[in-house]
Amino acid sequence: MIANTSGYFITGLFYRLQNDFESAERYYLEAQNAWLTGDQTRLHPFNGGCMYNLGVSCLLQGKVEAAIKHLRDSLEVTRFYRNSRPAEHAHNLFKLSEALLQDAHDGSAEEASALWDEAQRYLKMRDPDAAEGSTDSVYNSLVSINWR
Repeated sequence: MIANTSGYFITGLFYRLQNDFESAERYYLEAQNAWLTGDQTRLHPFNGGCMYNLGVSCLLQGKVEAAIKHLRDSLEVTRFYRNSRPAEHAHNLFKLSEALLQDAHDGSAEEASALWDEAQRYLKMRDPDAAEGSTDSVYNSLVSINWR
């Protein structure tokens, strides 16, 4: 089951790098479903990475509400590991703040600002010399491939 899970995830990554975000979304969802079907825990970092990448793929397609849902789900995982994986938590907070800035609901901009500030704190926890985390590239150098 783990091999199928990894295969789906890598295929999702391939499609995302090809800017085929719809296919990427489909394969990240397959990876998550295979993971959960195999009786793996929802709070595992791999599942969090699947949800994060689902959110990013949706955001890149303009599916803002779906992106926010997936990124919030992923945030449940990164909160659990925030002290041992601060860069992943920071990246997730940053990406959720980006999604919220595209959301039209009242309060989204304020929440986005608070999440961005929190992302900066966790980024500095991981690397005190890190540049301001206003682009994905700052986080990508600090996280595993599951979170890029």
